[in-house]
Order: sequence, then structure tokens, then C-alpha cells
Amino acid sequence: MDHLPSLNPLRAFEAVAWQLSFIRVAEELSVTKGAVSHHVHHLEQGLGIALLSRIPSHLTLTPEGETLYLAAGIWCLTCFFRRCCLRPAPRIWHRPPGP
Repeated sequence: MDHLPSLNPLRAFEAVAWQLSFIRVAEELSVTKGAVSHHVHHLEQGLGIALLSRIPSHLTLTPEGETLYLAAGIWCLTCFFRRCCLRPAPRIWHRPPGP
């Protein structure tokens, strides 16, 4: 793969991997189950690997899915930390010496 996956499919996958349910994630995000499923399927196609094992009324992570889930969790925590904990440094303006 020559490019990074889009963030929306990665976010959808991370939520599905946590909940192990397309329906619960769809309700949480106020979107359809089909939209969540489409995002995860798009991510799987882009990566060329199966991330979830889909058995009727039961989802499990594949070994590759477990690896990506851990990486996605670290990424989400990093983004959360940056947004909530790090603030841009205030600008300090120096006045030129006066007469």
C-alpha cells in the first residue's frame, strides 16, 4: 500500500473493534449500520487484509485486526492528548525600546 488509510474508516474500525458490534457503533455515531460496515470494508480493501471475522451475529478480530486495533488505540490516545493537553505557547511580543 502506497498511501495511508483515510481517518474515517480507521475511526469506524477502532470503534467496531472496541464494541464488536456494527449496530452499537452506528447508534453511538448516529449513522447507519451500513455506513459503519462500509467504512470497515473500505479499510480492509485498502489494506488488503481481513480485520474482522464475520460469523452471523458474532464479530471477532483477526490477528491483523488485533494489531491494527492496538495501533489505532495508541493513535487515538495521542490525538486526544494533543488536543486536550497541549496548547500552543502564548506569543510573547517584545516592544522595541522606546525613546
